Amino acid sequence: MQDQPSRLDRIEVNLERMQQQLDQMQQQQDRIQQQQDRFQQQQDRIQQQYDNERQLIAELRTRQEVESQKTASLRDAAEALLRTTELHQRNIEILADAIRRHRSDGHGA
Repeated sequence: MQDQPSRLDRIEVNLERMQQQLDQMQQQQDRIQQQQDRFQQQQDRIQQQYDNERQLIAELRTRQEVESQKTASLRDAAEALLRTTELHQRNIEILADAIRRHRSDGHGA
């Protein structure tokens, strides 16, 4: 009969050991879950940062295109102004020549 309690004691010790192992496994699983949660949060932050960067790049490209169009418009306006100025300069020269001829013909003062 003494063998019986000893066997029960061993079973009880084994059960306690198994319970401890289960508890340790549960703790390990909890730590793994916490790590996964932190990893997911980090991944979400990285994704948000990536999305923000892509949006910023798109906005900068749009601004760059607008600025490029403005620059082209200003260049066109400057070229048109230069042509107009050159035309006015030629007209002034023509008028000055006409006035000189008119004066040299004796019609001037």
